[in-house]
Order: sequence, then C-alpha cells, then structure tokens
Amino acid sequence: MIHPSAQIAQGAKIADNVQIGPFCRVAEDVILQSGVILEPHVTLENGVTIGAHSHLYAFVHIGNSKATVTIGEACTIREFTKIGTLSTDDQPIVVSADCYIMGYVEIRSGTEVQKGCIITNNVLLGRNSQCQEGVIIGAKATVAQNCTLGRGVMVGGASAVQGDIPPYCLAEGYPHATIRGLNLIGMRRNFKDRGSITQVKKSFMYLKKKGFSPLEASQMLPEAKDTHAKRFIAFIAAHKV
Repeated sequence: MIHPSAQIAQGAKIADNVQIGPFCRVAEDVILQSGVILEPHVTLENGVTIGAHSHLYAFVHIGNSKATVTIGEACTIREFTKIGTLSTDDQPIVVSADCYIMGYVEIRSGTEVQKGCIITNNVLLGRNSQCQEGVIIGAKATVAQNCTLGRGVMVGGASAVQGDIPPYCLAEGYPHATIRGLNLIGMRRNFKDRGSITQVKKSFMYLKKKGFSPLEASQMLPEAKDTHAKRFIAFIAAHKV
C-alpha cells in the first residue's frame, strides 16, 4: 500500500506487502524488500536498501545519494534518525538484521552496526565506527570515529567513547569513557555455558592488571580454550584499548 501523497521515483524496486505512508520520498535507486513499513515523511535517497520486515518511523532520513546504505531484515528505526545524510558521507554504511535504533540517532559514513544491536535516543556514531554483535549504547552517548565496540559491549548514557572497547565490557564516562567492568547481565543472558563467564572474568582481571597490553594478550591467546574468552583476548591483542 502506497499513500497517494508519497513520491516514488521511477526505477525504485518495491516488493510485495510494502507500506509507504504519507509524504514519504523514495529515490529511483532504492530497494524495499517484502514487508517493509515506512511511516509518514520518511526520505530514502539513492543507494539505500531496506531489508524485509523492517519498520522505519516518521521523519527518518537515510542516504545522500553518494554512498550505499544497507539496512538488514527486521530492523526498527525510530523517529528523526539520520543515517549517512551528511554531504561528506561517501563510504558504505551497513546496519545488520534485528537492530533497534531509537529516535534522533545519527550514524555517519563507513559505520557498521552488526546483528542485534540496540542504539538508544540521541546517540552519535562517528565515521568508520563499528558496533559488533549485541552492542547496547545508552542515550546521548557519542562514539568517536574509527572506534570499535566489541561484541556484547554496553555503553552508559551520555558517555563519550574515544577508543576501542573489548567484548563484553561496560564502559561509561564523560568526556572520556573508561572501562568500568564486565557486562555481566549481558553475558548471563547470552552465554549458554556459565563457565564461559568465569573464563572471561579471569582474562579480564589479568589483562586489566597489565593495562590491557596487546603483547600480553597475544601471549595468552594460544592457551585460550573457551570461545568467549578467546574472543575477548583476541580483541585486545588486535586493538589499542
């Protein structure tokens, strides 16, 4: 169903069961997969693909006709969010499946948001930042350009992330977010084996004492057996925390 006031450019590829609300604008090089819902006043520029069953709310604006923007399946993007809209945005942006992006979020060029992330209100993700699977970012937080948030990271509200954060960690603070501990609630919810929590804790405590040294992590890595602990150690070995 397409509202008569919507502006749909010739060449846009719109699948079955797509709903497009009043005053939406869809450019010619846009792909809307089955079951997509666009609430009123959504704007999609050239190079945008919206995955099946994703729901975009009022006044969402995605793309600037320079870079491709791909939104995965079953994503929710709330009101007034902007993804890749700056005139300087020229690198691809990817938001993977099952992400929930709340209102007034801004996501800039080159960013990757992996599966199952939750980005709450008024968050800014800088250029070339990456949120690995299951990241949660609190309201009004900012993530500087070129920063990577590891799998299962939780960032506190109004925090300013200026560097990489290892998997399963809790970071918060302004003007520089620091690692305050582990996201134990997240690990309890997502780890099938509770023994993995113990292994990640041991790795965290040891490497914290060593200042999260990449050299120390590299030396630990061959001995790591648990999948989650190994992911944690490997991240520190490859990043400056």
